This record gives sequence, structure tokens and C-alpha cells, in this order.
Amino acid sequence: MPRLARTVFTDIPHHITQRGNRREDVFFTDEDRLIYLEWLKFYCEKYNVSILAYCLMTNHVHLVLTPHSKDGLQQVLKPLHMRYSQHINKVKGWKGHLWQGRFFSSPLDEPYTWSTIRYVERNPVQAGMTTKSEDYQWSSAAAHCGMRTSSLLAKLPISLNGVSQDKWAEWLSLVENSDVTNIIQRNIEKGLPCGSDNFIDQLEIVAKRSLRYKPQGRPSN
Repeated sequence: MPRLARTVFTDIPHHITQRGNRREDVFFTDEDRLIYLEWLKFYCEKYNVSILAYCLMTNHVHLVLTPHSKDGLQQVLKPLHMRYSQHINKVKGWKGHLWQGRFFSSPLDEPYTWSTIRYVERNPVQAGMTTKSEDYQWSSAAAHCGMRTSSLLAKLPISLNGVSQDKWAEWLSLVENSDVTNIIQRNIEKGLPCGSDNFIDQLEIVAKRSLRYKPQGRPSN
């Protein structure tokens, strides 16, 4: 099924990802990454969007953001990625698009919020870039493990997940259930929510349309 028109739900975490055009690199130096995070913080503060987790990979980004207005995600990501594209084009002497199309988003219920944060912070491990999530400099993992401070991140309701800061690294080392990972990956590509039937029911009432994954049927003989 094609990706649905985006519906953003206020005060609900969303998994966000956007790739480089043709899956090519978007980050080239540490300075690039610092600039991106500085501008992410600026626009999230300006438009009242909370940052729960992030990971800057070489050719894409993962974010877990909670918008507190219906336009919050668009208000943050449109100027952020436009401004960052202008920065890279100026530095490289390039013209044209840096990012591949519009960003992907997937609303998350509470259990899937935690699973997605782990998925996002484990991304460098899965890609073979590091053996420990907390050792990767360009994600929220180290801050969540208490290894460094971060002015970007909103305070997480740790008690709800049952994971204290001193246990976060251990929690990150646990490989997520493959079914959960598959749903996270599938639904972000389709623009669908991840959550319980009741959670999706409530979102469908607001959106006034179906937000459930529908497998393609077999072709008729």
C-alpha cells in the first residue's frame, strides 16, 4: 500500500526519518552534525516540539519527537532540512536536493515509543558502526545512559518504562523482538501508527479514516 497523507497528532510521540537523496550521504563532518543538532534544538524550542531521542546516521536521520501543535512537525522539519541543505550546498558547491522527498512519520503508543527509542539508539550497532549504542557520539543514547548531559532532550518518564538511567545501557543491549522491529520499519515507510488496537481506534476517530496496515491481496487467477 502507498504511503498515506500525513496526519499529525498533538502530544503523541512520532517516529521521524528522512534519507539523503538517492540514499546518498547527508553528513560529512562532525561540524555538519553539530550544526544539524543546533538547528534541531532551535526549531523544536521555537515551535514547541519535544525531542525524546535522535540518531544521526551517515545518510539519514532518526528522530522521536512529540509535537504540541498539529503543525509542529512540519514547522520544525521543513525549515531545518531546507536550511541544512543550503549549508551543505554552500560548503560543497552543490546545487539541488539533499534530502529524498518528504520526511516519514509514524505516531507511537507508549510501548512502541520505548521500542522505537531503542530501535533508534541501536541503529549504529545494527549498521556495524559501533558495538555499544552509548559509544556512538551522534545519538541520544549516551545522554540517556547518564554519560553526558544534553540540552536537546525532553525529560523521559523513565518510571513508566521501568528502566532507570543506570540500566539504560543494559536495556539498549537487548535486541528488540523481530516482529516489533518489522512493524516499526514497515509502518514508518507507510506513514502508519504503531500501537495497540485501542490506540489506533482513537487515532482513527481523530483522523476520520483508516490508519491500519492492509496487506496487498494475492492477484486473482
